[in-house]
Amino acid sequence: MFRVDDRRLFCLIPVFFLFPEQAAAHAFPERLDPHMPFTWYLAGAAVAVILSFICAACSMRSVDTALHKSTFLVPSQLERTLHHGGRIFGVLALLALLIVGILGPQEHWERNLLPVTIWVYFWVMLLLGCALIGNVFSVINPLATLGRILAREPHGTITSAWPAAGFLLCFAWAELIWTHNTNPQALAILISAYMLLTMLAMRCFGAEAWLRHGEVFHVVFSLAGRMAPLSTSHQSGRKVLVLRPPGSGLFTGGPSDHGRVAVILILLAMVSFDGYSETLAWSSLSGGIMHVLFQLGVVSSLGYTTAGAMAKTLGLVSAIVLVSSAFLVAVGLVAFLERRALGEAVCAYAPSLVPIAIGYHLAHYFSYILIEGQLILSIASDPLGLGWNLFGTAGHTANILDLNMQVIWITALVGVVGGHVLGILTAQRIALRRAASPNEATIHHLPLVVLMVCYTVFSLWSLSQPILEH
Repeated sequence: MFRVDDRRLFCLIPVFFLFPEQAAAHAFPERLDPHMPFTWYLAGAAVAVILSFICAACSMRSVDTALHKSTFLVPSQLERTLHHGGRIFGVLALLALLIVGILGPQEHWERNLLPVTIWVYFWVMLLLGCALIGNVFSVINPLATLGRILAREPHGTITSAWPAAGFLLCFAWAELIWTHNTNPQALAILISAYMLLTMLAMRCFGAEAWLRHGEVFHVVFSLAGRMAPLSTSHQSGRKVLVLRPPGSGLFTGGPSDHGRVAVILILLAMVSFDGYSETLAWSSLSGGIMHVLFQLGVVSSLGYTTAGAMAKTLGLVSAIVLVSSAFLVAVGLVAFLERRALGEAVCAYAPSLVPIAIGYHLAHYFSYILIEGQLILSIASDPLGLGWNLFGTAGHTANILDLNMQVIWITALVGVVGGHVLGILTAQRIALRRAASPNEATIHHLPLVVLMVCYTVFSLWSLSQPILEH
């Protein structure tokens, strides 16, 4: 038996960085919506600040007030149908996507089902669905199904989510920088390699242990599901559906481990850098970095594409460091006020960042859902590019003329400000459980309130900037 409870597996993950010559692009080729008006940005920032002070000023009589939950017994037959049906659907869908990725059209990514499904429906829409409704991914996760079938007696133990953090870092690099991230065959090979690594890890550490700490999508979607109004539980051996206040799972699920904290910080940093990398500010900064690389001879020796990948990789890593440092400083002040250890406070308060990350995720990617999400109509009719028209929609093209930009801006504002408010309320609830009185809790979590206000202002600022095409 051997034990893995530190960062050693983290070092085994970043295989994507071995291919810098194929880098420097976003999974989505461009954004088509104009930037949010500056007046909307000012109004959103003002609302966020006002709501922050209102939330911080609210003193609560009891930690458990407003935590009323309703439970509904799930019929046994329905539970078995959904359980087995979801597993079969997940496995078959994954296999079908890999086949289409290898055999389907390769010239244009928007004509192949694999990249559209992975980047639009899986990473954007399913993550939002898990956060806003409930964690359906836990039912359909094909890697969980295959791992439970193939797993044997574990030979080691793993107690922290550092491997998941490493995989998420690689996923961020693949989404934001790797130019082949929309190449169907390359994407299919990458997914297959990840499947193989996951199966090997599950045989080594056990399926359930690796799902909790190593399978990055299970970890990320479970974190998102903790803020959803729907969850499941067991009572007297029967599964029940739980209807709860949104976000309540973030402060009732217990503290995170340090690896899970890293996952949350990387998730927040990657969507933040994605938004920032589309602004003129990043264009100017990356131009300065490229100038330095040119002066050092990197551009001439490695090529412009590789140098551009290095510049953007530096930006992504810097965003992670900046977000992590800001969070550590804020929580350090909280820990000082609480007179508790920094490491324990970091694990306790990290879940309060999840609503903020999900809110900006919605704001940043909402237009992609409306535009790129239409591609499924034409692809479904001809998945292999053989000239079929199974559903009569083969000639459908994305329609952007009917998009209401005010709806997009309002959704972005609601996403950012709503995530901000839910994050503050979550931090306040966590502080209430750790403080002797509501007044102390209000004072203790003020540094986090300031941090969240600053991040919300940054998010709204990035949404208000002119968009640069990738």
